[in-house]
Amino acid sequence: MRSTSIAWSEDCAGIQRKRLRWLAFALLWLAGCAAPGSYQTYTGPELSPAHVAHVRVPQELDVLAIDGRDAQIPLLAQRHLVLAMRAGVHELQVRYRDMWDVDNIHDEIVRSKPVSVRFAVMAGGRYALALPRLPSLRDAQAYAHEPTVWVVDDATGRRLAGPVPHTAVATPAEPSPSRQAQLPALDLLRYWWGQADPQQRREFLDGLHGQSGD
Repeated sequence: MRSTSIAWSEDCAGIQRKRLRWLAFALLWLAGCAAPGSYQTYTGPELSPAHVAHVRVPQELDVLAIDGRDAQIPLLAQRHLVLAMRAGVHELQVRYRDMWDVDNIHDEIVRSKPVSVRFAVMAGGRYALALPRLPSLRDAQAYAHEPTVWVVDDATGRRLAGPVPHTAVATPAEPSPSRQAQLPALDLLRYWWGQADPQQRREFLDGLHGQSGD
């Protein structure tokens, strides 16, 4: 009889825990619905969408730092986060964090060590941070020890960049010579093309045509 009572108490505790968890998820969802469409990462007045890049962050990732500076993004805002960033080269430091079921009563929050990703974006572009699919708690625990994050161009699905060693050095909007050496050539070409005006683009294309004719 006593064992039955204990089992009943544990079931009740499990139900209460799940109710609290669903309530927390509901509050996060409502906060995400009420949150602004994007989080401005640059100083000065807000720019139009055509003059900034938007980087979508999955809810499993917390943004810790942006270009070497503490992000200071409220916890609730992290759940449906879109970063509005100036065109150029940027570095984000992020951490994986998610809640997993252990059994009917217990849950486990899995947190990874910080990981940084460096990438170049163009004005008007839309991008997304991505991570591997984690189907189980064991997969999440293994991932937390060696996290990997990359950036994807929403328009093409092309992977732009992968993780880099953790640093705390701010990255300027215009790539420095040392940053240029670390970025893929195609990303740099896309960056400088986005910075050029129509006249400069025509001159560049004319120069390419002249080289092909030689």
